[in-house]
Amino acid sequence: MASASTKSAFPFWASSCNLIHELSSESGVQGSSQLEFRWPPAIVGALIVPVGVFMFGWSCYSILLVFSRVFGVLNHDRTVMRYHMLILMGYLDAHP
Repeated sequence: MASASTKSAFPFWASSCNLIHELSSESGVQGSSQLEFRWPPAIVGALIVPVGVFMFGWSCYSILLVFSRVFGVLNHDRTVMRYHMLILMGYLDAHP
């Protein structure tokens, strides 16, 4: 059984532990736990986790746009400078 501090820190933990304890007592074998007893908390988690990941990604969206533009400009400048140097070197090599 979970301690009081664990239950206060994680509110879903208390309901999950109580549900698993009730379902295992209904099975008749004390201390037994089948995998199906963990389905209700897993269903709740399957709905909450993607929403949380989407919210995290959406909140970081604007920052990613700013950084991608900065890195894109730097990469563009490097590429332009590289082509410029290639043209100059080719011109110098062609006219000794």
